[in-house]
Amino acid sequence: MLRRIRTGLDTNTRGRRISNGKRDRARPERCYRRHPVRRNVGYSAEHYCKVFRAIENLRTIADVILEAADRHPDGQAFVFGKESLTYSQLVEKASGLAAFLKERGTKVGDRIGVLLPPCIESPVAVYGSLLAGCAFVPLDPDAPGPRLEYAIRDCGISHVVTSDHLSGKLPSRDAVEQRIESLIGVDAASDPRTFSWEEVSEFENDDASGHGSNEDSLAYVMYTSGTTGEPKGIMHTNASGLAYARASRDLYGVSSSDRLANHSPLHFDISTMGYLTMPLANGTTVLLPDAHKKMPASLSQLLETEKITIWYSVPLALTQLVDFGAIDKRDLSSLRWILFGGEPFPTDKLKHLMDLLPHARYSNVYGPAEVNQCTFFNFDSSISLENAVPLGQVWEAAEGIVRGRGGSDVRNGEDGELLISSGTMMKGYWGREDLTASSVIRLRAADGEERLFYKTRDIVRHRPDGSLDFVGRADRQVKVRGYRVELNEIEAAIRDHDGISDCGVVVSEDSEEERSIRAFAALRNGITVSKEQVLEHLALSLPRYALPSEVLFVESIPRTPAGKIDYKALAR
Repeated sequence: MLRRIRTGLDTNTRGRRISNGKRDRARPERCYRRHPVRRNVGYSAEHYCKVFRAIENLRTIADVILEAADRHPDGQAFVFGKESLTYSQLVEKASGLAAFLKERGTKVGDRIGVLLPPCIESPVAVYGSLLAGCAFVPLDPDAPGPRLEYAIRDCGISHVVTSDHLSGKLPSRDAVEQRIESLIGVDAASDPRTFSWEEVSEFENDDASGHGSNEDSLAYVMYTSGTTGEPKGIMHTNASGLAYARASRDLYGVSSSDRLANHSPLHFDISTMGYLTMPLANGTTVLLPDAHKKMPASLSQLLETEKITIWYSVPLALTQLVDFGAIDKRDLSSLRWILFGGEPFPTDKLKHLMDLLPHARYSNVYGPAEVNQCTFFNFDSSISLENAVPLGQVWEAAEGIVRGRGGSDVRNGEDGELLISSGTMMKGYWGREDLTASSVIRLRAADGEERLFYKTRDIVRHRPDGSLDFVGRADRQVKVRGYRVELNEIEAAIRDHDGISDCGVVVSEDSEEERSIRAFAALRNGITVSKEQVLEHLALSLPRYALPSEVLFVESIPRTPAGKIDYKALAR
């Protein structure tokens, strides 16, 4: 027997169409009150496609902005600083990019790299790729060259939307087997591969709806850390992307009057709410400039000026606002939802935030990038927080099962791995059929049908009221400042150093709100290596957020009697 998880979304919280075309805001209080609810049947991607075709006439993510431009042509779609795009302007610019890509010979399903910081060109790159029938692949601007090169080669990227500043980070013309044919957004007359936005704007797409993709077509690929030392590309289709957009829109009652603060970069899966959910609701996504994110007081001023109604980020960004953002001096009365996820929120900091913003509602969002969101815990300032905020309930778009060791039954208070079946689930890992097969399991769902369940590797525990607590990981993947980090990947990179014979990597809790990566290294006989040299070596292959805060040199790495690294001894 396996324990199935009840969903916490009452049917009365779903958004409803009313005569003026707007949606009633969801009643968040119904999302977290304790009451019996039905079991979820684990909707499939096929089910969600039928819903979109029957109710909203949407088959692909590209269709979202086409419909938004018809309904709200002058509505603000994206804002960045003093720049903004209405939905009609977004369609016009994205259609031009789509026409350019088609002229360059792209086909349905081709992958388009997007190497951009937060900027007004970013949504044009995303939706231009989709209107061409292609999939967009966000690339991390802070990633080292070899990591970018790996993603470009692995995903077969021939066209990259970037900028003059960032184009220098890309491999040279013939450095990778997968040759880059077009660099879009770059004005360099000396390189025939480059095309400025002015040149791209000269192309016209007579039929934006004729992109040729369907619900099963690849929509985007997100690269995350991999256990083998190489990043893995998570593939999402139009079906899974639309399923997430619809479920999150309905859960949080998002409407055309909402303005979301998009704090996360495009390559971080939290950004999907800004790029997918908000356009579906015909709302506005405010892309936060990096300069403001580094200055909490300026950021809180921006939230006031832009009259933000929804915030979504990792907890660290919110704790910085609490400590340094002068929130008490701002008028943030428009802010109605504060969503956070990616890592635990320190209880004392959360209480302080709730004291500063008692009118807002809060949501602890959980879900690996493989399934987008899958659980939520919605609450307001009236709740008594004594312990960590729970993961809460599995949401409408999914079915969850908690499975003990060997598939054993799990009772209240016992730990088990969380398995998720959902219409929001990935298609698989790009080019990694073996990894895809090992990450899922076929089980009988609550409706009696057999479905694929994703093995999250997250260990959870049921509370007496049926909600879930996060206990830990079943593997060596951790979250640091909201980013997924594979400790084995860091170890593999350290072992590549010629002067190091062995190593081990652990995570330490420096404080309630801060975790850091500590690396222990044993040197080869007669070789001297400094901490700075190790970090310089790691920076060649690892993203900045995965670099250890400490590198400690030891005579030998402790091992268990079985010969495995004794991580508990290292942590001490």
